[in-house]
Amino acid sequence: MTITPRTMPLAVLAALIAILSLTSAARSIPQRVSEDGAPSSAQQQQRRAAAPTTKFSVPNGYSLLWTSSGTRAKIGSVAVGYISMSPESGSQITQSSINSCTAKCSASSSCVDVQLVQYTGGTGAADVYCNLYSTVKSKTEATYKTRKNKSGSVVVAYNYGREASASSKTSSTSAKLASSQPAKSSTTTSRAVPSTTKVSSYTKTTPTSTKSTSSASVTTVHSTITSGKTTTTTTSTSTASTTTTTLVIPPRSDLSSDGPRPRRNPPANPKGAILYQYRPTECAGTSGYVPIFANRHWVNSTHPVSSATRAYVVQHGAGRDFENAFAAISSNVDQSSSLVVTPNFYLPSDKPTYKNASQSNWFEPEINLAWSSSNAWIGGSDAVAGSASNYTVGACSTYEVWDSLVTLLNNKSKYPSLEVIYLVGHSAGASLMHHYAVVSDKATSGSGVPIKWVAFNAASLPYFESHRPDSYDNCSGYDSYLYGYASSLPRYVASHGGSSPLTLFKRYIGLNLYSGTGTTDIRRLYDFGDDSCSVLAQGGLNRRDRNYAWWAYRNLLAGTSTNVTAYYGAKNLTESGLKAIGDGNGFGHRDCVVLNVGHVDAKMYASECGQYALGQTSTKPKEQEPVRPE
Repeated sequence: MTITPRTMPLAVLAALIAILSLTSAARSIPQRVSEDGAPSSAQQQQRRAAAPTTKFSVPNGYSLLWTSSGTRAKIGSVAVGYISMSPESGSQITQSSINSCTAKCSASSSCVDVQLVQYTGGTGAADVYCNLYSTVKSKTEATYKTRKNKSGSVVVAYNYGREASASSKTSSTSAKLASSQPAKSSTTTSRAVPSTTKVSSYTKTTPTSTKSTSSASVTTVHSTITSGKTTTTTTSTSTASTTTTTLVIPPRSDLSSDGPRPRRNPPANPKGAILYQYRPTECAGTSGYVPIFANRHWVNSTHPVSSATRAYVVQHGAGRDFENAFAAISSNVDQSSSLVVTPNFYLPSDKPTYKNASQSNWFEPEINLAWSSSNAWIGGSDAVAGSASNYTVGACSTYEVWDSLVTLLNNKSKYPSLEVIYLVGHSAGASLMHHYAVVSDKATSGSGVPIKWVAFNAASLPYFESHRPDSYDNCSGYDSYLYGYASSLPRYVASHGGSSPLTLFKRYIGLNLYSGTGTTDIRRLYDFGDDSCSVLAQGGLNRRDRNYAWWAYRNLLAGTSTNVTAYYGAKNLTESGLKAIGDGNGFGHRDCVVLNVGHVDAKMYASECGQYALGQTSTKPKEQEPVRPE
């Protein structure tokens, strides 16, 4: 008997339909990893099947993407998606170094790719480095044959991709279940849309409970935005179990009644952090926002008065990773009565990529201010538009963002109990602290809540005249801005006395400023950062030596009685004819040498020096000689 849909039992017919549906779905799975490096579960299985094999076990939650003998992908802050680079113990890649490196990636909310690189021979000893990225590195990028500044070495590279977390997979499953339900469609058009439009897509979640995990109505929405006019098409509506993340954003009438476009699935915030969009009040004419992380002591609409007695405002480094800056300071200060705030200064090129629908960072190009380069935000230049901006940029220096935060923290109606403000930076963040401290009137006036400055392992320093600790032969830009003041200056710097740097120096040295230097912050171990001839004139390739020389320079120029002869660069500065412009009175700076710590902010903050500088202990650290281990 021929079986037809009319004669087939309903249960059998349903089973056949299910099998055909699964087969069709399997055929529709793309056979390659998407451009943003976000493979599906099926793609991950295919990737693992085709992945290179080695003698090492692949850590749980990762896939071995590729290995390379003789080449590696780009490393350091110039690489797309770069997060950090750190040395691993031993002279060769081992199972231990693989486990250690992937553990570092797992501890970072933005890390999706790990590259272990081993260098043998050449001009230095064998080294193994762990490189973390927020974007997946393909083998086609493995074109570099040596380590930077180290020729003749033999390179071996292992690249691991981080698979989707359990929570991401759960969210993905929930989305599939939701999409399988009957869908309703409706279209609401407020105005005809011209052909030149900006199109965005997002998921809008309306929770029916205040709990973080709840039953919610999930609506997929496509919004077309043109000159503030919005056309909204609702393509599907269903009910599913979702986990929501609170995103506090002020309303924006020029986008839609719902405010700025929310994230589809933002990365997990650092422990204890809430993401806010902050509009700096000191910026003239801007309608853009700066993303910040803050702990529970930040004032908001439901918490109008803070009981915080201390505030720590922390600047990230060249990686523009305010999440890591927040985590580093939070783990090293008592937060019971302390406000912690970390602003983020993105570049237009930092547009988020996706991994299983999770964005790689917290950048909102439609509303967030961005700066043209790291040197631009370090030096106080004005913002430029984000990669998909829909706001007025106006005139907004990073220093005006900091001025705005200082002004806010001095508002007694919001922070009536605040006793001290710490302005903190590490690496490029410390460079910003030094430069900002030179020119800011609001942060150096001496009125309002007392301010203490903390700047560790700075990358580049603002020299006030032409003398340098190292040679600047054939380096015409050695005294240009960021490295000196003998060039055109950003708007903010020029309007705050930047053309008279020696006058500003006299105020700068009177600040309560604590600088610190890790003795192993050397290029051999941390092979990234500024290596221009202008920065080399400040003490060479090693940040450690540049910071040693900076302490010697400040004392020699100020005319203090402090003996700095043991510090790198002091001899050259003296012999080159550097003369004091004062008698050392009112010199308020302090400096600390941190033994056996390199370019790691959390370890600097956790040291005796860091704990004293951050007001966590009243015990002064032991004085250390400026040793220079290689």
